[in-house]
Amino acid sequence: TSDMKKIIVVMGAPCSGKTTYVLRHLTSNDLLYDFDKLMYAFTNTRMSKNLISFVIQLRLDIINEFIRNNNYTRLFLITTKLTPMIRNQLRFLPYELVVMKTSKETCLKRLKEDTKRPNHERLEKVIINWFSDKNNLNKN
Repeated sequence: TSDMKKIIVVMGAPCSGKTTYVLRHLTSNDLLYDFDKLMYAFTNTRMSKNLISFVIQLRLDIINEFIRNNNYTRLFLITTKLTPMIRNQLRFLPYELVVMKTSKETCLKRLKEDTKRPNHERLEKVIINWFSDKNNLNKN
């Protein structure tokens, strides 16, 4: 990537403000990879086990497009965890990690108030697990 290009990984628990953060910073010269939005675009639901590998492959395709195409300045990758697969896909690329500092209580409150988000029970478990994983809390 050129000196001007930048990959920004935005990580945090569900309901921590990742999408809001990205939308505040996104410009017309940026690309955005959002697993949840892509999954919803293809299935009209939040999760389809049949499509997980496809949507993950799309992330690599988007990273490659970002590298090849000089029309883009930044690539935002929204994720809950910096998984080994993401690290592998970015292994030769410099990236900035932005970790949302939202509290567990705030995430759970936002989830409770968000009537558009399906599967509250599963997301509540993901939030609780995210905050119990010390690897997530030690980032940044």
